[in-house]
Amino acid sequence: MPVFKTVFLENIADIVSIKKTNFTDLKIPLILIKIKHFQIENLESIADKIAQLEIRKIGFGIHKESLKSETHSCSCTELNKRNFSNDKLNQFLDYTQDEARSRMPFINLTELEKVKKTLHLHARDGRVIILEKNNIEVFTAILYDSIIDEQSTTLISWVWIKSGLPHDMRQLLKLYFTSWLKEQSTEKIFASVHIENKKSIQFFQELGFKPECLFLNL
Repeated sequence: MPVFKTVFLENIADIVSIKKTNFTDLKIPLILIKIKHFQIENLESIADKIAQLEIRKIGFGIHKESLKSETHSCSCTELNKRNFSNDKLNQFLDYTQDEARSRMPFINLTELEKVKKTLHLHARDGRVIILEKNNIEVFTAILYDSIIDEQSTTLISWVWIKSGLPHDMRQLLKLYFTSWLKEQSTEKIFASVHIENKKSIQFFQELGFKPECLFLNL
């Protein structure tokens, strides 16, 4: 049974026609609302409808060759990869989720527990990178291969950057992540971001990702 259905809209104003009751008979948990020429700036014009539909996530996509790469004055040799056993990895991922939520109170606690379980599965079956500097973990990301709209797609399930790092270190981590992403992903890459997470939205836009859809949970 499919876990989502894609609905295509010609423009963002057409979302007024969307109702959750339209999809009751489908018996699926998620609708991806894809919008032609979708721009983040246009969300303000449909803020009331987004609130009515309880839309909480935006889907961002990119083709691998379009990822933006930048040079950096610091060396990636400042960073070391870290490996954990499965139990230790799950504990670390839970910690990063809790730490992130402390900065993002808009994330629902019930939703957080569901995400933790999903990340454990994606980490087990996907690809994980953990970076440390001076024996302190500063970054992690999880990639998981899936099929979206009949196309092989790499999902970025999770990205975490330790809070309080200097700007130069954050830029270096972004550069390292971009390089790893190019090596590890399929041609199409997809990420979902909470609609109120402005910093993550900016992060993916700086890498070249474009908004593609809204997540409607049923």
